[in-house]
Amino acid sequence: MRTRVSVYRLVAAAIVSAVSAALALTLALHFAAHGATPQLPAVAQVLGMSAFFSLFTLPVALALALPVAWLWRRMGPLALGTCALLGAIAGVLGGYGLLLLAFVPTPGWTATLWFAAAGAAAGMAMGRVLGGDAAPDTASRGAAVL
Repeated sequence: MRTRVSVYRLVAAAIVSAVSAALALTLALHFAAHGATPQLPAVAQVLGMSAFFSLFTLPVALALALPVAWLWRRMGPLALGTCALLGAIAGVLGGYGLLLLAFVPTPGWTATLWFAAAGAAAGMAMGRVLGGDAAPDTASRGAAVL
């Protein structure tokens, strides 16, 4: 099964997924930093940290946009759960790749969970923008609207 993927929709999906990953990473790090005393973050904190994390998530999302387009074209629209799973895997691999570039010796398991959560959010956003889990049109052409 081959389906077409618009380049504009693919770039928009990559940007939306990068921003959603940055937002998820911001919230995960904020709540992990405060531990037992949960505090709601200020809007300025969320916007500032999300903008900063977008510098890291945008290159990862754009680098993975072509493999996603290839999968989408070969396999057809993917389910949102599959997109979230692929996003979590890509988030962990992309996060560890960035940590290796920064020469971090051994990141903890919490970093893996943060990258997986951010990647899952990005995968779901990309799947939604590309049109995954769209309801099929079951009405026939000659059916009357009631």
